[in-house]
Amino acid sequence: MSLKPHYRIPLHVSGFWAPRITGDPLHSGSIGAGLNLDVYLEAINEGSDSCHIIYNGIYVLEEQAHETCRVIGRVGVKATAPFKLGSGYALSAALLIAHSLAAHSVYKGSYILEKALELPHILEVKYKTGLGDVLAIHTGGFEIRAEPGAPGIGRAYRVIPFEKPCIVTAELPGGEDTPRMLSRIPSSEYGVVNEYLHSLLSNPSLGLFFNYSRSFTRRIFDYSLIDEALRDMGNAVHDYYRKKNALIIWARRDRAGEVVGKLRRYGFKPYITSINYSGIIIEDPAQPSP
Repeated sequence: MSLKPHYRIPLHVSGFWAPRITGDPLHSGSIGAGLNLDVYLEAINEGSDSCHIIYNGIYVLEEQAHETCRVIGRVGVKATAPFKLGSGYALSAALLIAHSLAAHSVYKGSYILEKALELPHILEVKYKTGLGDVLAIHTGGFEIRAEPGAPGIGRAYRVIPFEKPCIVTAELPGGEDTPRMLSRIPSSEYGVVNEYLHSLLSNPSLGLFFNYSRSFTRRIFDYSLIDEALRDMGNAVHDYYRKKNALIIWARRDRAGEVVGKLRRYGFKPYITSINYSGIIIEDPAQPSP
C-alpha cells in the first residue's frame, strides 16, 4: 500500500455568482452560492523530483504549478476525476489546492489549512480560472459566499438542509474555459446577484438556491438540450441548473434511476451523488486531517 500523501477534494459547482476584483487578490473573488458534491478529485503527492500537475494523464496548469513551486517548493502531483478540466466543476481550484497541500507537506512539515489555501486562491484570481471556488471548497456543503476573498478572509456560510438531497450530475458536450466565459458575460447580468444573495441569506433553502441558479444561468448558457432531455421527467425532478458544461439535477431519490436512464439515452454519463459535507480529506502520514 502506497504511503504517499493522498488528497481527496470535493468538486464544486456554482449556481450564481458575481466577480468582486480589487487590487489585492486575497480580498478578491466572487460572491454567490454553490454546491460541493460527493464527487472527488483524487490526488497523489509524487514528491520533489519535479514540478508538475498531471490530471487524467495530461500535464495541466503549468504556469500555476511553477508559481507554487517557486513560492513554496518543487513538488509534483498526479490527480484524477471523472470530468474534463474547464467543464464547470472547479477542477482548477481542486488541482491547485492539491498541489499546494503537497508542497506544504514536503517543505513546511506542518501548516494551517486556511494558510495553505491562500496561494491556490491567489492563482485562481490571477489566471481567472475561478474566483470563489477555493473559498467554496473550504467552506463545504451547500455554501453561500457573502464576501469575496481567500479562506480566512472571505466570508461564507455552510447550509445543511434537513434531508440530504439526491443529486444527478453529468458533463454536457462542448467546452468553454472560465476566462472566456467571464469575458463574454456583461456586467448587467450580475445585477440580480445581490438580490439573490440577500434573499438566500434570509431564507437559505435548497429550493430557492436552485430557483435562483436556474434563473441566473439561463441568461448565460444554452438550455435547449437539457430542457429537451428532461421535458417528460415530470415529478422525477425537483429542479436543475447548468454551470458551463456541468449539469446539476435535484432528483427524487426513488426516481433517480429514471433520470439517469434518460440522460444516458442522450449520450451523457450521469452520476448519482449528493451534497458533500466531509470537505477536503488529507491522508498524509506526516499530517493529521483538518
